[in-house]
Amino acid sequence: MSKYGNARLRRNLWLAGQVAIRQKKNSFRDKFERYIARDRHNADLRRKALTAITAKMARVVHAVIKSGDDYWPFVEGRCQVGKPLSAVP
Repeated sequence: MSKYGNARLRRNLWLAGQVAIRQKKNSFRDKFERYIARDRHNADLRRKALTAITAKMARVVHAVIKSGDDYWPFVEGRCQVGKPLSAVP
């Protein structure tokens, strides 16, 4: 994330990233947890991890808008009954 572009969009993505890492289960939280695994209490590392999440979110938003497809939070494939793998017990 750089300071080029729309400041409001950048701020909203930052806020959305904060919300995403507080949710129990999503790909953004998983990436955040992997990033801060080295030192969970390091504030600088947490800020960098949130910046990485914001950048990932920006890439995902761009891809969804560009392709016109729906957003799939976890794309793991399909099982034999046609439901996503995350829905199978």
